[in-house]
Amino acid sequence: MRRLDDMAVFERIIREGSLSGAARALHMPKSTVSDRLARLETRLGIQLIQRTTRRLHPTDAGLDYYERCRQIVELADTAEAELDQGRDPLHGPVQIIAHPDAASFVQASVRKAIRAWPQLQIAIQLHTGSLPSGLPGSGFDLGLSFGEPEHESELEAPRPRSRQLLRSPMRCVASPAYIAAHGRPHLPAALCEHRCVGRCAEERWIFFAPDEVLTLRPALAVDSHTHVLAAALAGLGVARLPSFVCGPSVATGELVSLFDGQVADGPPLLLHLPARPPARVRAFVELLESANDDPEMG
Repeated sequence: MRRLDDMAVFERIIREGSLSGAARALHMPKSTVSDRLARLETRLGIQLIQRTTRRLHPTDAGLDYYERCRQIVELADTAEAELDQGRDPLHGPVQIIAHPDAASFVQASVRKAIRAWPQLQIAIQLHTGSLPSGLPGSGFDLGLSFGEPEHESELEAPRPRSRQLLRSPMRCVASPAYIAAHGRPHLPAALCEHRCVGRCAEERWIFFAPDEVLTLRPALAVDSHTHVLAAALAGLGVARLPSFVCGPSVATGELVSLFDGQVADGPPLLLHLPARPPARVRAFVELLESANDDPEMG
């Protein structure tokens, strides 16, 4: 059993890309992970990882051995998953960490999940900074953020830790009341003469056909897409929002979409997952992915 435990620790070191990442994922002190690796190398009589002051490099033998360890760990995970399925796997906690601007996108899937699987316990923590690495060792089952997928690793062969969940087409929108009072802008440049709502004291709004970058000083700056949407609905100005935030209001006529096909996309919404999430997490992710079928989500 000790041998299998050491193999699992080595597999996690390679998968997470560092001793510290493996320690977080396995809930072990970093010193214990290091000792397990040293014990495994001593028993095998071969060096698996070359250590330098800043990076870890698996040796050729280490890469070959990792592949065998990975297969063994996957077999063990599959065996446990099959047992879980016999006990109704769709219960228990789903811990989510998400950027606040993703909250409106997550909420619809949460409602569907609770209706379908009332024994799920979904908790969402909103977080404006960088998401913690090493899911689920950080205590979260999945994460949602905006940006481009990154490849981060202390090993020679970095592996993606995130993937695009949703494109972020942007729309400029205003309420019918605002347009009745101030007129409808027909060209992006006309926004300089209108009241705008945004997130910052100064913003750059990018448009195509014609290519144009406007530097605007919003009349009202608030701290989230949710509050920008509320301000636009209240007729306080023209807003620039992701389609998944403002699309439902456009569909009901509460907001009017401006400059269709001319507004540049925003950064995509990224999904961060551990390598082998439990069945309840995979089921929730399927609900998130199904949102791509909704035309209002972009």
